[in-house]
Amino acid sequence: MPLLKKFLTIVISAGISIAAGIKAEPAAASSLIGDTIQYEYLIPNSSTVWESTTRLVQPGLSDLINQTDGTSDVIFAINPESDGFVVDFSKDAGFFPSLFNGFRLSSLDFDDSSILTGFILNTNMVGLDADDSRISFTADTISVNLQGLSYDTNTYIDVKFRTFVVPASVPEPSPMIGFLAMSGLICVYLLKRKLT
Repeated sequence: MPLLKKFLTIVISAGISIAAGIKAEPAAASSLIGDTIQYEYLIPNSSTVWESTTRLVQPGLSDLINQTDGTSDVIFAINPESDGFVVDFSKDAGFFPSLFNGFRLSSLDFDDSSILTGFILNTNMVGLDADDSRISFTADTISVNLQGLSYDTNTYIDVKFRTFVVPASVPEPSPMIGFLAMSGLICVYLLKRKLT
């Protein structure tokens, strides 16, 4: 009987060690750093691209997107960040009223395979608020329609993304664990049979 107890102690402790090695790591915050995003300025509707570029999202200001008015005058600059974007306006004017007059950021491929599920808006632009249909999004795209709105050099738009990590499929238990369990049961059966 002492041999059986010793064997069971070894099998149980091995099983606990294997199970302890299987653990879930907490997810870090979703980030766009290192992602190449697509920027499009759209006018007079949401399917007509007036200007388009891509940017590699990096910390700081090296990834600024400057939107001009068709000349060399910059209307606003967008700074894509790890968890959203900031728009700073650089002159006093307004956007033409049309079906769509604004921008779209797409290919928002977060580092942890998250999808975009919402946003938090902080702005001082009169007429733009989070409950308005001027801002729309999909799993990897956000569009901002500024048609008819006015701005000055103090106007800003600050958007933080809300994301959801799409869970990976749960892996099947390792065949090794099953093999160890079956081996343990066979050994117990053989030991029990030998002792009786």
